[in-house]
Amino acid sequence: MSELSALPSNIVEWLKTREELDYIRFLTEYPAIKKAVPLKYTTAAVGIESMEIVDSFEENDEGVLVENEYCRQAKIKIRLSIHAPYSLGGEACHDAFTDIIDCLTFASGLDIITSGCEGVISDRDTDAFVLTAWATVNASL
Repeated sequence: MSELSALPSNIVEWLKTREELDYIRFLTEYPAIKKAVPLKYTTAAVGIESMEIVDSFEENDEGVLVENEYCRQAKIKIRLSIHAPYSLGGEACHDAFTDIIDCLTFASGLDIITSGCEGVISDRDTDAFVLTAWATVNASL
């Protein structure tokens, strides 16, 4: 299961290499990392919101259940917390979300099956606009 717990940090490291996302600072949700307040850059924190793992078996010709080659299927809901400085406006959150999801969907090896976001809110603790978003990933374990 260490592959699953390392998924957010692996995603963060991969996103950091994408030239088209160089205007976004990436970090994992945990452990918490100090951030400047007020924010100076758009920042995206990556974490796991939920996961569902199902064992997969098939019946052979003799009617006996046998494990598939990859006998465990996982649906992992990745959480993205996107923070943009007030000076950039709330649309900066949506721009970052679109760019991140496009990279994950079309340039990574992840099997993204759904993605979405909530509305932009104002967070006085970080003096930033915040957009909570997600992407659901299909994986064989």
